[in-house]
Amino acid sequence: MQKNNGFIWLVVILVVATLAFLFWNNKQASAPAEVPATISNSSTTPGADTNTNRKIPTPDSGQIPVTPPAQPSMTPSGAYIVYYTKNGFAPYTLTIRAGKVVHFVNSSSGAMLVETDDPNSAIYGSLNQSKSVGKNGTFDFLFSQKGSWPYHNANATSHHGLVIVQ
Repeated sequence: MQKNNGFIWLVVILVVATLAFLFWNNKQASAPAEVPATISNSSTTPGADTNTNRKIPTPDSGQIPVTPPAQPSMTPSGAYIVYYTKNGFAPYTLTIRAGKVVHFVNSSSGAMLVETDDPNSAIYGSLNQSKSVGKNGTFDFLFSQKGSWPYHNANATSHHGLVIVQ
């Protein structure tokens, strides 16, 4: 009978540990309903590359997970995060409000160069990263105009994404 009590306690402990793990991971993947974007660079031009000397959390800092979560996540400053992985952009489609920043994070071992699918557009043509970045490299873009912003990785042209700005 004493052996059975030990086995029962072991099962109970494993179940509690598993539930705690699932609960903690669910909290990590949940994005806040709405967090206002606060960018310290007050001279940001709408629709422009917002890479500046300000400190943005990176996957190396431990503040941004390296692998994409199930739901869209945000940086502490309120920028939405889109991950570039070996399979493409995640999330593939992101819907945001005008005036929000998207923080593209390269989580792959390949190079990332975000470019618009519509280079001839006066508005959407501004979504072009100036240079490729490697693993853990980032690119920030302020989406100030409403519309659908299709993009791709110029280094892997079959990898596309879409930001819908409302």
